[in-house]
Amino acid sequence: MVIILIYMNLIIFVTGFIFLILASFYDLKDRKVKNMLWILFSITSLTILLINDINYLKVILALMGIGISYLIYITNMFYAGADCKAFMCLALLTPIMFFDILFISFATTILFIPLIKYYKKISWIEAGTKKDFPFMVSILSGFVFVQLLNLFNLCYIKNLIMLY
Repeated sequence: MVIILIYMNLIIFVTGFIFLILASFYDLKDRKVKNMLWILFSITSLTILLINDINYLKVILALMGIGISYLIYITNMFYAGADCKAFMCLALLTPIMFFDILFISFATTILFIPLIKYYKKISWIEAGTKKDFPFMVSILSGFVFVQLLNLFNLCYIKNLIMLY
């Protein structure tokens, strides 16, 4: 049973990592992430949610995460819709850990403050878009941090079970 959880969490990690890397790249490059990426990410996330032992708690948490993401968007805490869409897709992909990802994404923004000077000097980023550092990178780092902690915990539990 724990092995299945580890594999499902690896699938979740790889899926989220790939989509968030693509979104971060587009966000860094020209500050626009195509809607097709979010459509594919949401369909993939919903499919994984349905396959991964669906229950009412996960559905309620996913809907709450989507609602909170939208609420944060309409209160202008996000500067662009891509950040809101990323959090909505993550609410579908990881409903139980969504609030951890949300908190750590906001917290890691502080860590990226020293990179802002370097970001404004990168040549392949369009000149008119170098105003502020994209939040998508913080979302990616928050997701990776929470997922890696979860995977380490599952591997630790597996090792404990094998001892007994």
